[in-house]
Amino acid sequence: MKKIYLLASVAMFSLLANAQNAPLGQGVILGTKATPMKATSGDRLACPDTAGIGLISYDPAGTEILPEYAPSGQSLIFGYSGGGYVYGNNVQPLLKTVAQGYLNLNSTTLHITDLMVVFVAKERDGAGSATSRVRFKMYPMAANRACNENAGAVNLTTLNFTGPAVTSLAQVDLLYTDIDTGDVNGYNIIPVPAQPTFSGDFAIAMETALLAAGDTVGLLCDNIGSAQNLDYAYHFVGGSYNRWCVTDNVFSASGNGDVDNNIAIFPIICVGTGTGISEFYNGVKMNAYPNPATDNTTIEYTLEKNSTNVGLTVFDQTGRKVMENSYNDQSAGVYKVNMNGVNLAPGVYFYQLRANGNAVTSKFTVAK
Repeated sequence: MKKIYLLASVAMFSLLANAQNAPLGQGVILGTKATPMKATSGDRLACPDTAGIGLISYDPAGTEILPEYAPSGQSLIFGYSGGGYVYGNNVQPLLKTVAQGYLNLNSTTLHITDLMVVFVAKERDGAGSATSRVRFKMYPMAANRACNENAGAVNLTTLNFTGPAVTSLAQVDLLYTDIDTGDVNGYNIIPVPAQPTFSGDFAIAMETALLAAGDTVGLLCDNIGSAQNLDYAYHFVGGSYNRWCVTDNVFSASGNGDVDNNIAIFPIICVGTGTGISEFYNGVKMNAYPNPATDNTTIEYTLEKNSTNVGLTVFDQTGRKVMENSYNDQSAGVYKVNMNGVNLAPGVYFYQLRANGNAVTSKFTVAK
């Protein structure tokens, strides 16, 4: 890739001169993708119905967690006109951090065990560095922590919208050399040792300031307009601004601040305490034991009410399906499924229960 920082001084001057009159950057659609893990292949991790991504417990009706990711089923490779990516690092020296916010509408207590991040590009101009990395931070959301447009005009001065709070609750790094863009849409599952707990809205940010000079990364996003004006994608604008801004207030797809989409940064969550779903969420409680497993593990799930289209799927960490059971209709009650761990390689596995159009996911580990 050509060095994207050659234009930095020109870009900074342009940004400062025009900040109050127009969006700071122009996005360029470099390509489209089928939304990752959205039933495009029978043996890959399924995207959870229409809301969010399959590894997070979402309600497709939007009564639990918003925003809904890629309702059209299409995602984008979204570049920056000056070089680099809108959701990554680019020629603008003041735009090194992006974040995706989530609305926890029922104030459910949840903790983040892992992150699922979908990269569409990583490009190295030069030898790079063994320590080059991106950093992910998890924040609670707070009122008046971000700038959003004011009466249709670009606003970089007044904090008038919900945004990431001052202090993050956890952070985790991903080395550039470990970023997987995959053959189709590649994704990375990143364990979060601290497992921060949230009972309200939260955001996940990716910082690119720790990338070596010449290293560039880009995240997948959904289609223009997919956010339906929820405005929960953010950029941190550095320099003299030094504040969060709604992406739709910073970047444009056509010159009018009309990006209005979401970033493919997804949390893997557990509800309540422990490693399973210990209280009813989307009508389901579930757990796997023993965890870690050696020879066998039992997946136990409880349905709060009579349910339709019940199914249980287990995936490995690469997204490969290792088991799928379809039960159709099941009455309220407790169910147990035995997994023969002898046939599973050591590692992390995700089990996803689908019922009544909802998806709930947790994980277990096989250790031998």
